Amino acid sequence: MRNIFTLTIVLLFALGSALQAQFRYIEPIFSQTEITTDTFGSNIDPYNLQLVVAGVPEALAPINRPLPMDVYEPLGDTVSLRPVVVIYHGGNFLPQFVNNSILGTRKDSSVVEFMHRFAERGYVGIAASNRVGWDPTAPDPDVRTSTLLQAAYRGGQDGHMMARYLRKTVVEEGNPYRIDTSRIVFMGLGTGGYLVMTHAFLDSIPEILADDRFYDLNDNPYVVEAFNADPQGTLPANFPPQLGGSVSNIPNHLGYNSSVAMSINVGGALGDLDWMQGKASEPLTVAVHDLLDPDAPFSFGNVIVPTTEELVITGASGSEQIIKTANELGINDALNSANSTSLSGIFGELARELNVRREGRKTDTIDPDPNNITGFPEFALSHDNLLTIVREDSLSGLYNWGEETAIRTAVATYNALPLGPDRDADDIIARAADGNPNAYNAASARLMVDTVMAHLLPRMYIGLDLEEAVGTNDIVPAANIGLEVFPNPTAEGFTVRTEAEHKIRSLHILDFNGRTVATYPSINQSTFRIERGNLPRGNYILRLQLDEGVAAHKLVVH
Repeated sequence: MRNIFTLTIVLLFALGSALQAQFRYIEPIFSQTEITTDTFGSNIDPYNLQLVVAGVPEALAPINRPLPMDVYEPLGDTVSLRPVVVIYHGGNFLPQFVNNSILGTRKDSSVVEFMHRFAERGYVGIAASNRVGWDPTAPDPDVRTSTLLQAAYRGGQDGHMMARYLRKTVVEEGNPYRIDTSRIVFMGLGTGGYLVMTHAFLDSIPEILADDRFYDLNDNPYVVEAFNADPQGTLPANFPPQLGGSVSNIPNHLGYNSSVAMSINVGGALGDLDWMQGKASEPLTVAVHDLLDPDAPFSFGNVIVPTTEELVITGASGSEQIIKTANELGINDALNSANSTSLSGIFGELARELNVRREGRKTDTIDPDPNNITGFPEFALSHDNLLTIVREDSLSGLYNWGEETAIRTAVATYNALPLGPDRDADDIIARAADGNPNAYNAASARLMVDTVMAHLLPRMYIGLDLEEAVGTNDIVPAANIGLEVFPNPTAEGFTVRTEAEHKIRSLHILDFNGRTVATYPSINQSTFRIERGNLPRGNYILRLQLDEGVAAHKLVVH
């Protein structure tokens, strides 16, 4: 009798563990992604304005440029409120090919890949556009610095516009994307990281004016509210008289909050560390950065733009300093458990291994300036919430790739338009491979995406409190979905079946200690056959993820 009682208790415990294990937002439970295109606002685009002044028809280069976005949603998902990840692309705040790069649009390979990865886990993904335009070839370094800083400033305004737009769609349009506005994540790749960090931490013009680096040789500030508007883009503004005095900013979606819950920097930087203050409105901050990134400083350093290889900003703060400061200010307190070296197994072995490696690198330091020439201080190799990519060479953008034939076709299409000097496809293709060995190797680039996702997913799940978002009230009784498992017991394979309208999204086989012994993602069927294979004899729990929630069933293998 005692043995029967013990077995019953163990079974109930294992069933409870199986039901409460939440895999949505961690594992790919949807196999297809639905993509739609919308416009989240419009504003004055300096690059297009320059083209129109040079004689390009405004139909090809609208000065008040609509800003499109691609929305990625998990096909068949029925959850009413979902976290949203907005990704901003790289490209040096210049149009693709004008920047001598294969990158620079919301269609970049890495952007599309990340969007699919998030959507198949139940997030809403948004690949966003932003305004471009600055003068990288100006002989005057003051012009280069001021116009690039203003481009990043406009990018931050575009981020605020996006956040306001998302909240507006909930209030005024019935929430067409079914998003949870308390769980908005901004993620920037390369140049997009500058945009995301500016959005996150620059609150007012005085914060810029307090830094001597942001004045020209005649003591004129690089950013002026009358010309550039406020950081949130809520004020009208005009270009200075010497630039024509025309409208420079058109406020969009006024009256809505533009904060986000989390900001992710992948290879960008922040203009001034003093912009970070530890206020409640500042988002959780996570980063990924190559230690030897040639385009953006890992710690304190100078910004060298790859378009021209010219120095444009001195003493910018890279991911190491950003994350160190965010951790010290308490901004990232909610992420503490995500950094554990005994991270929960639901996040996978790679996520745990990254934490173990990070812990080992915290005490390693590097002195970038042993001769005290630049004044940049010693820094740590890693911190909590920072994924440091360590390579022997100066590499960047290892998650990006392209296809040569497609690039040549796109360059030819660009050159056929009257948008300025023709671009050299051979040069652009060669530049992509210089510093990125994955430039034409999609498989290797996707492995880098795997690593980045392993770093991000635990921090998003824990920091956004997504376990609460999924909720144990999503447990579905087996009878409600017509759940059957047969034959059971079995010595061979078995079939799992639900009613046709209750599709199985993913399935896990767990032992009675709650350990996952087999995983079947992206099933999306109501009937699924599983062969026994090497599964040992014993008692198991089948855990099913459905749109309605999770269900469990006991399995006996003879």
